[in-house]
Amino acid sequence: MPDIALEGCRPQPLMSYLKALGVFRVVAEQADPEARLWWDRAGHALLRSRLEVDELGRFLLDEYRPAPITSPWNGGSGYYREAAHKEAVGVLDRISASTSPRLGALRAVIAAARELLERLGTTAVASGDGKERFLREWRAVAPEDALPWLDTAIVLTEDGLTTNPLLGSGGNDGRLDFSKSFLGCLPHCVPLTNDPADADRNAAGRRLQAALHDIEHEAGERVAVGQFHPAGSGLPNTTSSGREPASTANPWDVVLMLEGSLLFAGGVARRLGDQEALFPFTSPARGVARLGRSLAPSADSDVRGETWLPLWSRPVALSGLRRLLAEGRAQDDRAQARSGRALSRAVATLGVDRGLDAFERVVYAQRFGRNYVAVPADRVAVRASREVEAQRAADWWLDRVRRV
Repeated sequence: MPDIALEGCRPQPLMSYLKALGVFRVVAEQADPEARLWWDRAGHALLRSRLEVDELGRFLLDEYRPAPITSPWNGGSGYYREAAHKEAVGVLDRISASTSPRLGALRAVIAAARELLERLGTTAVASGDGKERFLREWRAVAPEDALPWLDTAIVLTEDGLTTNPLLGSGGNDGRLDFSKSFLGCLPHCVPLTNDPADADRNAAGRRLQAALHDIEHEAGERVAVGQFHPAGSGLPNTTSSGREPASTANPWDVVLMLEGSLLFAGGVARRLGDQEALFPFTSPARGVARLGRSLAPSADSDVRGETWLPLWSRPVALSGLRRLLAEGRAQDDRAQARSGRALSRAVATLGVDRGLDAFERVVYAQRFGRNYVAVPADRVAVRASREVEAQRAADWWLDRVRRV
């Protein structure tokens, strides 16, 4: 089987890392179950499958079936027909009216969500405890293939809901709904009908090659990418020109990135009799280890949490990667690591799965206004170190002080 270097898929920024996982997941689930993925020393993702380079492009252009990524619990998702969300409503209606068999699963999920919202009432869902009630009902009646997106964005426990910082505050960042960006980019990648005349395959192909192999192409579409790609998010001080940049992205980058995020689904564990929501290699805001003033909370900034993205240099199958992320094994002494400091100790004491070479540490920090960006904070190599014992003793003392 050929090895394909995905030069456009690197560990940084977060969009690029997730894009590599998205290509791998889609190929392994829909084209070749024997596909393998790993990272080379140059920092590129390598894909091994039965598909040659040209065949990979043809598969994604002509056969790829998008996952049902849609967030009916969010106001900006297009399900709530307020004037402020007119664009999102139009995007959702366009996908819902499509006729391509490749979008069949997506249309079925949209229809099921609209049916539940009609039964519960959109006003009731948007008020008070309505969102949590909707999420519990949706968890029970949603089509099976809608659950990976829900489980990646939000985990429901007996005490309420917990959001995954990888997907903001429940599949959105403020008014930006990530599923709206996904659905808005789809028509630039996948035709909405079966009529070849309705799709600009050449333009989609050029964008795909740029996404996979870092080839220069025409300017990207105006797409809100949020925290995943700070340089393309349109935030101030992200260009050297002095002008405020536009938020642009390659539609394939957005689509494949969110496809890859589905591998970071969370789950529920019991701790001392209580339920606790856990996401793979993720620490909540209270457990983030600070790195200087730029990441420290202040009156004008905040930190939402952090994710440690695993890197490995040996080919792994999708089943192995799913198991790695589902277990999220990061053992700090005898306990599961639940903070940034504990994760660093787990790595330094080899308390993680064998075969991992390093972790790319990403911190979700608030920057301009209420916008969050995924800041690449550090790359932590997996190797033994005795220095962590001093940190563990300090943490024990700090925990005692906090309880006073």
